[in-house]
Amino acid sequence: MGGPDDKDKLVVFADAANVNNLIVYWRDEIPADWKQIPGTSSRRIAGLLPVDFGDKSLTSSYSENSATIFDYGAVLANNQVKTNEKMMLDVQLKMKDPKRTPYGVQKFQWDPETREWKVAWTRADVSSPNSTPVVTTLNRQLHTVGLKDGKWAMQTLDWDTGETRALYTLGASERYNPIMLALQVLPSSDPIFAAFGGVMHLRLGALDTVGDAHRK
Repeated sequence: MGGPDDKDKLVVFADAANVNNLIVYWRDEIPADWKQIPGTSSRRIAGLLPVDFGDKSLTSSYSENSATIFDYGAVLANNQVKTNEKMMLDVQLKMKDPKRTPYGVQKFQWDPETREWKVAWTRADVSSPNSTPVVTTLNRQLHTVGLKDGKWAMQTLDWDTGETRALYTLGASERYNPIMLALQVLPSSDPIFAAFGGVMHLRLGALDTVGDAHRK
């Protein structure tokens, strides 16, 4: 996080706490005036926040996939099934079971002016259970594939606000199940991802509506 011309240069990762923390580290030299955050193990830690997806009573959270990074923002999705089963293939193929489906997408933001690590927004109603979301930087949109009303769907969120920009129902078939693989975006702006049924190329056109996707 933070390019060559940015003020701050950081590294972001989730730890192995029962409720995962998203920790941000100084990547290069620690600023001379930086004071160690009380309760942390190192002065290199620039921020630490629980990944609770808006539920302060949560006793366990788990993110299998890397954070999606753009500008000074980082997004994590909830990858822990409600039954706390391990993410083996047979469990992934039962993800549509509402007793298993995990929900929650949360964005964290680094403020280079105040040098604070904050929660930017949380969507407790969005499911992105087993793939890494992707952001399109040109229009600042975050694309996810998850479950909506028992069917696989692609949901596009506003990167800055978390509001839904588009929702496309794919179908109930496991052919749309991304099985822990990341989304990508083609030069045409079409999303593409590897799924249980093969490679899914979604010819969506302008991502500003709610409806059914054209599937290829």
